[in-house]
Amino acid sequence: MKRVLMFLLCLFVLTACGDKDKDSNTANEGNGGEPVNVQPDQNGVTEERLKASLVETKQENNMYHFEYVVENKSDQSVHLVFNSGQKFDYILRNEAGEILQRGSEGKFFTQALIEKDLEPGARLSFDILLKDLSPGNYTLEAWLTAGSEDTDYKQLLKFTIK
Repeated sequence: MKRVLMFLLCLFVLTACGDKDKDSNTANEGNGGEPVNVQPDQNGVTEERLKASLVETKQENNMYHFEYVVENKSDQSVHLVFNSGQKFDYILRNEAGEILQRGSEGKFFTQALIEKDLEPGARLSFDILLKDLSPGNYTLEAWLTAGSEDTDYKQLLKFTIK
């Protein structure tokens, strides 16, 4: 009896994971060249309305604080769709281009679509804390996970630790 119930539960979960509406405007397009997660509003324009920035905000006791911000600079709401609870990610690279740290590494995020309307003038702000860095040159990359490769609002910041 338990096996039958487990089989039915697995079948239900697999059925729920299928594409219900492949022609929907909100369906992920995969590698088709279209934005995957940034959803158009009634005017169909999203990419040029958001402005991203990445700045160092504070430095103390070999701890370096950065802020990644995405702001809606338009006069219309922008609809964002995140594939999980992860809203942004970052990578820290050394001078040789090797990845030293990835923000999402070792973390777990809820597995649910999360939709967010970013109203005019509203902003998403994310703090990045890096610590125990050796002297040298670094590059920090941060991006919004609701974008595709072309619309992820990636920002690069090069900095030096002396």
